[in-house]
Order: sequence, then structure tokens, then C-alpha cells
Amino acid sequence: EVVPGVPAFVGVPAYAGIPLTHRGLAKSFTVVTGQSAPWASPDTDWDAVARVGGTVVVYMAAATQAPHSTYHSLIHVWLGVYALATRGCETKITPTLRLGRSLEDLGDDPDAILEHVLATELALIKDARETLRPSDFARAVELLARADRVVVQGVGPNASLAEYFALRLGRLRKSALAVTARGVGLADALLDMRRGDLAVAIVYERGTPEFEHVLDRAKELRLPSIIITDTLGFALAGRSTVALSARRAGSGMFHLSSITMVVIDALLMALAGRDRVRALDAYEDLQRLRARVAGH
Repeated sequence: EVVPGVPAFVGVPAYAGIPLTHRGLAKSFTVVTGQSAPWASPDTDWDAVARVGGTVVVYMAAATQAPHSTYHSLIHVWLGVYALATRGCETKITPTLRLGRSLEDLGDDPDAILEHVLATELALIKDARETLRPSDFARAVELLARADRVVVQGVGPNASLAEYFALRLGRLRKSALAVTARGVGLADALLDMRRGDLAVAIVYERGTPEFEHVLDRAKELRLPSIIITDTLGFALAGRSTVALSARRAGSGMFHLSSITMVVIDALLMALAGRDRVRALDAYEDLQRLRARVAGH
């Protein structure tokens, strides 16, 4: 929708539920361009942008090249923007709003909805080729292979994904536990974490208290950790050993879970490929046990 008099740098964040300023987080915002015309020399003073603080809105931000010396300062700016996004999501972006926006865009034609979902999933998989770095993926597989046990944490909609991952790991004879408890119920799972564990957290958009506690416990026990996320990999830099980032949907739109399943299945397949004999033997044993149970 085009609204005369409302520029993109205000309208787009507003549509996504992200305030440009927020008490205690950002008192100002700066608008810059990430790209210069081919015939013009780059003139953006990224060090000055970082010093100003507040929220930074970058037009044409793809492949923006800031000086390496500025990255550290810009990271702090980005964390502030992430905090604003989180605060905005807490107060404005709800599952009802996401579904409503998606239905508003799609209408009620089943064929159109099917085509849209399939096209969106293909686009997300294509995006994942860019955001999932092979080195990070290989490191994650190595951590899975070395772990004595894998503790997979997820709450809300991510709980079923955590349970799925733990179940499939078990079928490869890799000891795994799904941690889906909320509140004080999480304490028992935290108590059970021990040396030799690998913590895997499935978290999107903003961290939950449970996610924070699991990462803190892993750090306390000096355990490696993997985060499966969308845009939090950069914002949570340094909190985990590896972050695997794959976008699930556009901002403010109904989230699709298929890309998370793709990441999980890829990890499982790569883990099985490291020890084919063990993986095949485990599945043969599973088939025998299924036949035995079915026979009763």
C-alpha cells in the first residue's frame, strides 16, 4: 500500500512493528544509503554513523561494504536495533496479526494459497543457501558427532521441532533429550545437564527466558552449543559455539516451519553420513523392533 507523505524508512519498520525510537533503547535514528551510484565515490562515513548511535536505517543495504574498523561499533548499533525489534514484536507482532496479514494478502482461494506457500518455501530454501555457511554447518555436524548426549531446547511452536530432532537423533543411536519445559519446570532439565552434553536451541525472532537459561547453563558447564534461528545469529554473536541461520518468513507474516525441518534433516543426514555402518545398523534394529511390536 502506498501512503502519500509516509517515507519508506518510517513505513516499513512501522509495518513490521519496529519503533525507530524507544525509551531506554534509542533516542534518535539515522538514515543512510548502503550503495552509491556507479559514477560517484563512496562518501558514507560509517565511523560517524556508528558514533551517533540510535537506530540506523540503511537504504539498499544488500552487500553494503563498511570499513572493517567500523564493524565492532556497528555491531553495537545493530544490537540496539535488535532490541527495538524485539520490543516491537513483544507489543505488536502477535500470531493473530501474522495470520491476519497473510490471509489479507492471500485471500481465500485454496489454489492461490497453495501456490504462495510452495513459492515461499522454495524462496526460503534459496535464501538458506546464502545464510547457512558451509563452515558453520560442518562445525555443527562435528559437535553433534562428538557429543555424548544432545539436549535440544525449544518452547511453544518450537517444542515439537525439538522433540522431532531428539527422536530422530535417537534413531541414529545418539542419546538425545528434548527440553520443552517453561518456567520453574525447566530447573529439573538444567540440573540434569552435564559434561559431555551438547546444547541445541531452536529459537526465532527473540530469545525466551528458557532459551537464555539453557545457554547460561551450557556456559556454566563449559558445554558447546548450537543455535538454529532466523536472524538472531548475528545479534547473539558469542553466545553459542555455532549459529545456523535460515529465514522462515517475511517480517510480520505467518511463519512457516519447513525450513527449520530442512536444517534439522540436513544435520541428521550429515551425521548419519559420518558413520554409515552405525546408522544403517540402527535403522535395521529399529525395523526389527517395529516388526516385533506389530506382531503382538
